[in-house]
Amino acid sequence: MLPASGIQKIIQLRFRRMKKNYKRIKNDCDKEAIHHFRVEYKKLRAFLRMMAVDAAHAKIKIPGSLRKVYQRSGSVRDLQLHIDTIGNNTASVGYIQKLQEKLAAAKAELAGTTGHEVLPECLEKIEKKIKGDLADKIIDDFVSGKVKEISMILAHKIIRDGHLHAVRKCLKDIIYVVLIYRKELLLPFHVDGWKAENEKPFTDIATTLGRFQDSCISLTHLKDDLKAVSSLSDKKLITQIYRQQSRLKRQQKQLLKKDLLTLITSFSDSHH
Repeated sequence: MLPASGIQKIIQLRFRRMKKNYKRIKNDCDKEAIHHFRVEYKKLRAFLRMMAVDAAHAKIKIPGSLRKVYQRSGSVRDLQLHIDTIGNNTASVGYIQKLQEKLAAAKAELAGTTGHEVLPECLEKIEKKIKGDLADKIIDDFVSGKVKEISMILAHKIIRDGHLHAVRKCLKDIIYVVLIYRKELLLPFHVDGWKAENEKPFTDIATTLGRFQDSCISLTHLKDDLKAVSSLSDKKLITQIYRQQSRLKRQQKQLLKKDLLTLITSFSDSHH
């Protein structure tokens, strides 16, 4: 049983850690601050999703004002990473300038959501909806539901990029909840069939899925870049990088499909 005080402790911890990076995001869109802010947001989201399995807590959601900060900070970070990738290639000053203009526009959009302190009011809204303790069965139901969701996705005849992104979110939700229970609440993780050795393969494949998602985002930006530049040398460079990223993405996808099926089948067998 997780008491209401434990629930409150974890939610408050997430907001304290988000607050540490919120100011740096407001001031200069620091890349590392954005990354750490988004990780804490994802941990909060995973924890609330787990709580929502309990009917008494089903209405707890992250408020829209905080979701908007998360979404727009993601657009900034994606562009920052894309510019880093391009920077490793001999891109022209004109091309880099276009990317910097695109980044400046994304930062301006983000600034529109961080003009005031959204965190205190969001924390208050969430805490008001905590209705009591959380039974251990909820964790087991949550993980079972996520594994079932992954299995259903992998059953598709054609696994699309969006399918793998959805799988990654499911895996990260499980991993974050495991870490919260084990490292922050210092409680055993009561899930049928879950063993300590499950953690590393789940984490490893989620990391690989993250790299795959980065490749997908990079390819999307490269498509946009190809339309935006006029220089033949820039078009040639973008096309070259696009082909490299496409090859990398195809290789990642083939390995991921096989590894995911093995991982989920193994866990499902031990779970039952």
